[in-house]
Amino acid sequence: MRGNIQTFLAGVMTLLFAAMFFAARDQLDALTVEDGPLENLTALLYLVAAILFVLGLRRRTAGPIWLALLAVAAFFVAGEEISWGQRIFGWSTPDGIAVINVQDETTIHNIAGIHGNIRALAVVFVAAFCVMLPFTNRFVPALQHFYARWRIPIFPMSALPWVVMAIGFMLVPRLLGEHVGSLDEIGETALGLAFALFGWAYRRTSIREVSVPASNVTGTSEFQQAS
Repeated sequence: MRGNIQTFLAGVMTLLFAAMFFAARDQLDALTVEDGPLENLTALLYLVAAILFVLGLRRRTAGPIWLALLAVAAFFVAGEEISWGQRIFGWSTPDGIAVINVQDETTIHNIAGIHGNIRALAVVFVAAFCVMLPFTNRFVPALQHFYARWRIPIFPMSALPWVVMAIGFMLVPRLLGEHVGSLDEIGETALGLAFALFGWAYRRTSIREVSVPASNVTGTSEFQQAS
């Protein structure tokens, strides 16, 4: 049921933003402008995800190393989204960073020469961790046991529609030979929401529901239902 709701919501948002792209570009640009509503929302969603992963550490809902890495990664993305508060607190980009940053801001992911590679690696990570891993966990018993043994957190399939939406907005224009910044921002926000839902799943789910394969338990766990 949760997956159906997320699919419906992601579908509605996809249609809404697509309609704005073709019929209300000025309004879309206002939403996706640098330091605008969507960028700040993306940072907030990743910050929420980081906090939820830390809370998951307290409940030991998955291997602590994995959750700690996810928390650090989510916090890093949140910081990068708002240039680590540069425009909020009003400091200038250090000269050493300004000369190598394609957007003249205090970020790592926009450093000249590597920013394209960072985005490509991010897409590969999302495809592997948010798509391949949950599908193999569900349909390949040997890998399901492997993930459970190493207590690897499994991305909830109920949040997958937001990942599909994110990849669609960020990848499809590039496949058509275009780069549209406003569509990137929409994709990044959708991905931020997906990771916030990921963190929520591990904040509220017990270690047994997360780590024990379905074949080893009686009935269906709350986490599996959410998947």
